[in-house]
Amino acid sequence: MEIAVVESRITVYKTVTVLDDERKNEYYSLLLDHLVNYTRENTLKIIPLCSYISNCFKNNPYKYKDIWLNV
Repeated sequence: MEIAVVESRITVYKTVTVLDDERKNEYYSLLLDHLVNYTRENTLKIIPLCSYISNCFKNNPYKYKDIWLNV
C-alpha cells in the first residue's frame, strides 16, 4: 500500500500485491481493516485515491463516513 500522511490526512495512492487473486482480496481487506482502525484511533481522515479503497468507501459510505475525506 502506498500512502502519504500529512497533518491529519492519510492519502492512499495504490494497493499492490503479488498474491494470487484468491488471496489478494483477503489481503486487501485485512490492510483496509488495519488502516481504518489506525485512522480512527488517531482521529485522522483518509483520502482514497486507490481504486480498491475508493470503491470500498463508495459501496459502504455509512461505514466509513467518519474517516472519509472526499476531495
